[in-house]
Amino acid sequence: MRVAVPLFKDRISPHFCTSAEVLLVDIEDQAIRQERHVYWEELSPSEKIEKLKQWNAHLLLCGGISSSNKAKLESLHVEVVSELRGKAKSVLERWVRHAAKRRWVSHKDERFPPRNPMR
Repeated sequence: MRVAVPLFKDRISPHFCTSAEVLLVDIEDQAIRQERHVYWEELSPSEKIEKLKQWNAHLLLCGGISSSNKAKLESLHVEVVSELRGKAKSVLERWVRHAAKRRWVSHKDERFPPRNPMR
């Protein structure tokens, strides 16, 4: 899975459209396998969306994003998780741990229904 995180220095950019850089991360087996920084300050929001599609991004972890840009990304099958704040690496690592746990719980729940359905 390829995850994109728009950056402002080492933090998640406050808004997708104004980010000057994006962190692209490949995740396999619930671990970060490869990462690279790409500068895209000169690109318009539409061009940034097109780049994410070209790079085969599956997920965008970001701060703010307009509803129209979110809808465009989702129409291209890029999942958007917005309103995030903090150091990009920390947020990304927490997301990877949480996603791994959800997969395990989901698999377990398919065999053994949970006692608490809100879990």
